[in-house]
Amino acid sequence: MLALTVSGEISDSTNESRAFSFFPMCLNIGILVASFIGGTFGSSKSFPTLTSAFPIFKTYPYLLPNFLAALLPLLVAIIAAIWLEETLPPKASPSDVSSEGTLTGSDDGVTGPDDLDKEETSLKALFTPHINAIMFSFAILSLLGGAQTALQPLFAFTPVRDGGLGFGEKEIGIAMSIRSVATIAVQLLAFPALQRTFGTNRLFRWLMVLWLPTYLGLPFLNAIARTGDHPVIVWVGLSATLLCSAIANMAFGTCWIGCRSDCADAQCATCS
Repeated sequence: MLALTVSGEISDSTNESRAFSFFPMCLNIGILVASFIGGTFGSSKSFPTLTSAFPIFKTYPYLLPNFLAALLPLLVAIIAAIWLEETLPPKASPSDVSSEGTLTGSDDGVTGPDDLDKEETSLKALFTPHINAIMFSFAILSLLGGAQTALQPLFAFTPVRDGGLGFGEKEIGIAMSIRSVATIAVQLLAFPALQRTFGTNRLFRWLMVLWLPTYLGLPFLNAIARTGDHPVIVWVGLSATLLCSAIANMAFGTCWIGCRSDCADAQCATCS
């Protein structure tokens, strides 16, 4: 959320579609990196030299992937502390306000009394019918996206006789990589142009329709897998459902843009 807030404060209508398209892209890059860490360093038993040098990894064989994963947020925190600049102007303290009600030193970009009143009124602006509709839509979208992320690998792993595809770890990794790569591609290459061409609301409606084949296509894939004669068709169908999911994920960007554009000011968009 902090990253979204910063992007909302430093972008405008000319580049907001490009800015917000980076978030799903970065999320799926993270999924690819996490899959690599989990698959390669899933257990320190595969690294006897490491366990002999550091016995703790032998005592706790799954410490290695968790340790490597913990290094990533630490690295991000260090980078942010060094290079990330504050985008929100500092608030005025009571001592900064003169007896006439004006702010001393307000030319330096410090928030004055008028700005504080603006922040208070911006909280009321969050509860307009249009913004409430966006928040409700975002909640439904998050449910669809989160459920699909959890169901896809479970469906792929479940045996065919129980309604799944009976994939192994390698096949599941390939399927999740297809989804991640497709999401990165459509977010980076297609979303800004589509948002400018069709508009935020119209694009959101069409993208939500794509969740239907993402879910409804899974039972048909199991029916094909039960025949045991068409593995290529199963992979083509699975790739199609994953592609629909990747494209539908662009709806997150439309919600963020819609919320930002419908807010009266930057503080309102930040609170949203």
